[in-house]
Amino acid sequence: MNDENEKMEKALIDVRKAFRLLQVYQKAIFSLVGKIEANLGLIFDSWRPKYFRKPCKRSKKPYERYAWDFLPGYDTCFLFEVRNSVVNENWVLEVQVSADSSNYLEVNGQPDPREFEAPENCKPFIQFSGFKLIEFKASSSNTVIAEYWECDYPENEGKLEEVTESLVGIKFREDLNNFIDQDSYERTLKSVQSKFVEIGFNFPRAFHQFD
Repeated sequence: MNDENEKMEKALIDVRKAFRLLQVYQKAIFSLVGKIEANLGLIFDSWRPKYFRKPCKRSKKPYERYAWDFLPGYDTCFLFEVRNSVVNENWVLEVQVSADSSNYLEVNGQPDPREFEAPENCKPFIQFSGFKLIEFKASSSNTVIAEYWECDYPENEGKLEEVTESLVGIKFREDLNNFIDQDSYERTLKSVQSKFVEIGFNFPRAFHQFD
């Protein structure tokens, strides 16, 4: 076996390891998001990759798309409706789960991971972003969601900001590692819920633990 073949064989071993680890990671993340949905009484609306597109349909040529489009679970946003019948107000909560805090900005084509910040210097995180209409009214969740797709993110963490003419938003970021063990998970999620409630983003109920 020549040097090039040997390098390729070693690289493909790393590829197999990476894909298996990615499957384990994504399975854990999907389970975590489902748990958050149940504990907070959320209603799932949709999901999307944070920076790129979803994998193409089978009739489209995948080799004409970014390779990143086929790794949608690496940095993913999950959108939920939050319906509170007590105050007759709906809002939306986006839960972004990211394995990598590196910069994905496109420069002359799709981002090259070889140019990213070193993996050991990056952090995994969950970002909770809430959006609701400025005017208090019996708002339709569809109206809030429509506004959500047109808005920008709040610039500052933990600060309520106008993100469109009719929508306000706020975001809180937490270390993903805080959601691994059950005690830390409950403590962190309850803290996030309390932060939202303090500024008028009410949930259908208090944190509810399911066995």
